[in-house]
Amino acid sequence: MKSDIDDMDAQHIAAIDQQEVAINHTITEITQAIVDLKRLMERLQDKLDTKLAITFLLDEPQILIDVKTEYTELRSVSCLSYSELWTCGYDENILRLYNLQGELLRSIQTKSGHWPWDIAETRSGDLVYVDYVDSSINLVREKQSIQWDDQGKPLYSSGILNFKYISENRNSDICVADGGAGAVVVVSAAVKLHFRYTGPPSTSQGSFDPVGIITDSRANILTNTLMEVQMPADCVLIQRDKPPNEV
Repeated sequence: MKSDIDDMDAQHIAAIDQQEVAINHTITEITQAIVDLKRLMERLQDKLDTKLAITFLLDEPQILIDVKTEYTELRSVSCLSYSELWTCGYDENILRLYNLQGELLRSIQTKSGHWPWDIAETRSGDLVYVDYVDSSINLVREKQSIQWDDQGKPLYSSGILNFKYISENRNSDICVADGGAGAVVVVSAAVKLHFRYTGPPSTSQGSFDPVGIITDSRANILTNTLMEVQMPADCVLIQRDKPPNEV
């Protein structure tokens, strides 16, 4: 009889221990969800304040904050909000999130182990980075790699020296300036090839070399390009309401 009672006690204790583990796991998930929601609220408030505020260009730039990073050479910066920013550096496969006080909040290693060439932040707060070695675009939160089109063909050029620059448009398109391919490649949020821009109609093959890429409030795309070695750099505006040439 005593043995049966001891067995029942042991089973009850084991069940209680399992419930405790499950409860602690749930508490951890809830705590993380609260942190994520607070960050989302901060980003939304920042965007709202930006839309409401009227600012004027300064004649002289002002340095408001100097954030020290752990990189020997800083490669790229993307602002998560007014108080947090993602960074990446040369010859290092770690992406780091800092606040404006210089405190390290989070660090992520690239999927391939290669150092990223460029980074960007999506409207939903996800981090996107370019892997220049395997020619892939990687979405960190979803652990998604954007590399092939519907026909299984590569979206981007290959080769270590074919550098790429990335930015997310306000319509959630992922825009990449692919210097190796001589094109601006735009992929939709559903990971579908939207279009590939290879320069104005008069551009000769191989002369369009986009370097850097940004978007504006109207979802237009702006890239800088060296059309020819003998010519100075030109800026190219790809307007959303005018279909670019596709290849």
